[in-house]
Amino acid sequence: MGKGDVGGCEIIDLDLARYDVLAERLAAVRDDAVRYLKSGISTQNAAFNRMIAEIEQVALHSPSPILLSGPTGAGKIDAGAQDFSN
Repeated sequence: MGKGDVGGCEIIDLDLARYDVLAERLAAVRDDAVRYLKSGISTQNAAFNRMIAEIEQVALHSPSPILLSGPTGAGKIDAGAQDFSN
């Protein structure tokens, strides 16, 4: 644009219904992945759900190795076995 020119305006029509369908599909995929990590365990335990969410951030989105640490009986072996079963 030259000196004194005024910028233009362009209207973009976004069909948000398409994006809503995509968001619903992605949410369903995420929910399936979380159910997989929980090994079918239905729980309302907030600490367990937070742990699964943290593991999901790495395990489902990266080929990198994961180090699971915690006290005896925390479920490290179960979580690791579930992660490596596929």
